[in-house]
Amino acid sequence: MERFEIVRLPDDPAERQQLGAGLESGIRDGVLRYGLGQYVGSGYVAVHRYEEGVSWHPTGAAMVRAAVDWRRAGLDVVTDDVLELLAPVYRPWQPSAVAESIADGLDWACARIDGVMSLIESAEGGRRAFDFIVDYLSREETVIPDATWDRVQAHCPIADTGRVGYIAYTMSNTRIATQLFSRAAEAGNTNGMFNLAALRAQEGENGEAETWYRRAAEAGQPRAMNDLGVVLSQRREDAQAETWYRRAAEAGNTDAMKNLGVVLSQRGENAEAETWYRRAAEAGHTSKT
Repeated sequence: MERFEIVRLPDDPAERQQLGAGLESGIRDGVLRYGLGQYVGSGYVAVHRYEEGVSWHPTGAAMVRAAVDWRRAGLDVVTDDVLELLAPVYRPWQPSAVAESIADGLDWACARIDGVMSLIESAEGGRRAFDFIVDYLSREETVIPDATWDRVQAHCPIADTGRVGYIAYTMSNTRIATQLFSRAAEAGNTNGMFNLAALRAQEGENGEAETWYRRAAEAGQPRAMNDLGVVLSQRREDAQAETWYRRAAEAGNTDAMKNLGVVLSQRGENAEAETWYRRAAEAGHTSKT
């Protein structure tokens, strides 16, 4: 047999859901979007096409890597102009004697394979990398270039800044994480305020951290209330610390319940302290010390 024959099976959305249950998130998304047969069967064809393209279509392969990193960074759809700007960033990693224009590279990357899929697919508002090739290249865990992160930060919708900022943080890019958390915080997002405060505290910028903890706490963010309490307690501003611990505890923060219990216990108010220790324990907190 020189070539597989394409066998088209009827699509069943319910079967997709059943097959996707229990899989890793990236694989599950691919199964749900394409169906198991198309995702897995087309996936290995996609890998073969990409690996060949590294040598024979270096510009197209560079665009594929750019589109993959775009999704690794937390955004889904990338525009042609961004791919054009990022292609030179990715091409140097594979020297090649093949001259390929931006237009030809994009045509190759977007060409349908056996009429089923393409490495970069059309999507509303732009293009997106094929799920299987994202999974395949993500296993290499290469560092996303700064140029890509800069474009991601510039194009990230305000509603996604917290999520994408967290991805940047987990990939050790605190510069971009700070920029994205700052955008979220300035837009009034309390989780963005808290994340920015926590990041600045890690970097030793305690004054700025306290400012953002306070803004988030005053806006009703329970974790920020607790952490502001910790900051105040370290400065021996115990009355204010207790106020924030209590507000956070009443909002359901288990760390604050424990911290309030400690404050009350140190003051000899053991009955109320035990109440808060118990509430923290029943909510899942594992230690009262």
